[in-house]
Amino acid sequence: MLEEKGDIMLKIAILGVGSRGATTYGDYLMTLKDKVKITAICDIDLNKLAYYQKKYHLDASSCFSNTTDFFKAGKLADLLIIATLDQQHYEHAMQALDLDYHLLLEKPISPSIEECIEIEKKALKKKRVVVICHVLRYTAFYRKIKEIIDSKQLGDIVNINSVENVGYWHQAHSFVRGNWRNSKETAPMILAKCCHDTDLLNWLIGKKPLYVSSYGSLSYFKKENAPKGSASRCIDCPVRSQCPYDAIQYYVEGAKKLKQPGWPYDVVVLDPTPEKLLEALKTSPYGRCVFNCDNDVVDHQVLNIQYEDQITVAHTMCAFSKECYRTLRVYGTMGDLIANGLTNEIIVHPFKTGEEIVIDATKLTNDLSGHLGGDHVMLDELINLLEGHPANLDSSIEKSVMSHLVCMAAEESRLHQGQSISIEEFKKQHS
Repeated sequence: MLEEKGDIMLKIAILGVGSRGATTYGDYLMTLKDKVKITAICDIDLNKLAYYQKKYHLDASSCFSNTTDFFKAGKLADLLIIATLDQQHYEHAMQALDLDYHLLLEKPISPSIEECIEIEKKALKKKRVVVICHVLRYTAFYRKIKEIIDSKQLGDIVNINSVENVGYWHQAHSFVRGNWRNSKETAPMILAKCCHDTDLLNWLIGKKPLYVSSYGSLSYFKKENAPKGSASRCIDCPVRSQCPYDAIQYYVEGAKKLKQPGWPYDVVVLDPTPEKLLEALKTSPYGRCVFNCDNDVVDHQVLNIQYEDQITVAHTMCAFSKECYRTLRVYGTMGDLIANGLTNEIIVHPFKTGEEIVIDATKLTNDLSGHLGGDHVMLDELINLLEGHPANLDSSIEKSVMSHLVCMAAEESRLHQGQSISIEEFKKQHS
């Protein structure tokens, strides 16, 4: 799909050179110099802009400190990676589609279901490839589960139990102190975190979701739960040694154990070191007491989903786990499957033979970086598609919007005491 004659490399621009745009995607693209070229970047943080201008070997004229100038410059690449804040996605995606960019758009598409649907319509009208970063589809772990389900080893699927263990530290970093802490500024947590899960469930089941109901709340990270004598910032807190959410312990002491600290340390400060982190935590949002933030998103939520053919799903998202990982249990008429994303182990129990088949998914891939390797595989498949090579890019903007519909309908249900919501009617109301 390279559109200019003589093009031999795919040109890529990045809007938002933060943790995802640069650390995850840009840095990986720099390892593919024989296939792609980063031609422009844009970010409001001038320090980041200067850092990545040098790292990506760009001229100053290819670096933009605001999106107005970026889009005024016209089409600067074949593919635009949009990794800005959730509430900015719609504006940036619509302007990019007007310029005929293909898009790699960070999830969620938008906190507004109306805007999600508008982006879908425009992408289809303009005949542009728009890939949402539902990267778990591209992991060897979940592709193996999909293969097993589709092979009918388990018979017909009856029920799935899925759990997202957010991790106490990840909840504190992203959803209490961080960018996704407040639903008035960004997406509700069920959308920000679990559109991955609803996308996976829709894909694995291969049927249409019909109804959803949901319960959940913010139960712990509130001012009334602050320890007696605690301070508003961890660096000043006399009781922080007793608190598992101590920012100094997590960021500064954690970084000391690593040769080259990456995520989440590089979200707090660029090119992190223990010294830089300690200084940043004096004023950064990431140095705040978790009981003294402006967060309002849930710390636990459950979803019940009814699919076609009477298939049911129970999904749990919970902050209070030691590690950050997903588990899945699939119940079929001829067998069951248990999958653990922490151990990368898949266990299959065929009822007829009574055997236990254990699959080590780490042996199915050489790359378990970013989202179990899914970040890189997704980029590789997208690049292959745009270059006209065979590609296994098994998602679409329509499928991604459906995952968002399930999450947003679930949030509507949660706000109305668990009322059952029809997905089809919900879409009609917001179209």
